[in-house]
Amino acid sequence: MCCSVGKVFFSRRSTLCRGMNRSAFVLLLLILLFSPVDPAKKKTKNSDEFLKLESNLQEGLAHENNAVNLANSGQYNEAMEEFKAAISKLREAGEEIRPVADVLGRVYTFMGHIHTLLGKLPLGLKFWKKGLKYNPSLTDARQNIIKSLSDQGEHQQALEYARGGVGFQPALPEAHVQVGDACRNLKNFSCAMQAYNKALAMDPKHFNALFSLAVAHRDLMEDRPALELFERAQVINPASSSVVNALAVVRGDTCLWSSPDFSEDGKHNSLVQVARSTPQAEEQRQASPIHPLLLAYHLDDPILLSDV
Repeated sequence: MCCSVGKVFFSRRSTLCRGMNRSAFVLLLLILLFSPVDPAKKKTKNSDEFLKLESNLQEGLAHENNAVNLANSGQYNEAMEEFKAAISKLREAGEEIRPVADVLGRVYTFMGHIHTLLGKLPLGLKFWKKGLKYNPSLTDARQNIIKSLSDQGEHQQALEYARGGVGFQPALPEAHVQVGDACRNLKNFSCAMQAYNKALAMDPKHFNALFSLAVAHRDLMEDRPALELFERAQVINPASSSVVNALAVVRGDTCLWSSPDFSEDGKHNSLVQVARSTPQAEEQRQASPIHPLLLAYHLDDPILLSDV
């Protein structure tokens, strides 16, 4: 699945929506006030058109709200019909108006989520792209598009969308990480490392940037810098099994076991005891003087990693 599903999968920020309504009304007034209309009919025409557009906008937002509630209760088909009704009313309100377009983008993104939940991945991608077209600042739609394209092996397209995200949110570290991931998938490691380093310049403790930069070094067989970066990532998230496994492999390749300390008095001794207490691990350990953490990785035994 391309998108992460939380307890409440669809949400609307009510204060933001109210702000959009006010902005939309102001823009509608400006459009109507400066439109080339006969002065004698201007007042009546403006009043009638404004009331109609206001009504369409309010109805569109009401349909969207109903759809969100239906989607969160698992009634996806009913929610989809409400989203379609919302789109119809919002278009009548004026899709060329920026606040209205922002709401349309959000609605199309929600519809993309539903298609994905129903297993219709190509339709999900199509609707996420529609949503992003109306509102390029939609982070969740962009992330889902990038992941979907990457999963399909369309790495160049994924890179284009990732760079578009940096253009709209240049101060967001995760946006640069997405560029780095797309570049790494294209085997463009200089591009990838540059992007990861930009993210780390903004947030030196950004786990994804550290881990991905370490993986890029590892892909280039640069084990020393990879080891240093994996260790920094482990400090940030010591419970990450990905980091534990990566460290096991790199330390095994470099024979650098000084950190963490696996001596009997070391703080990581519990992992050693778990490894030594597992019959399968004990048999393997006697057969080969392999380090317990590296042994845990090669045996792929979740019990060995339970205390990490």
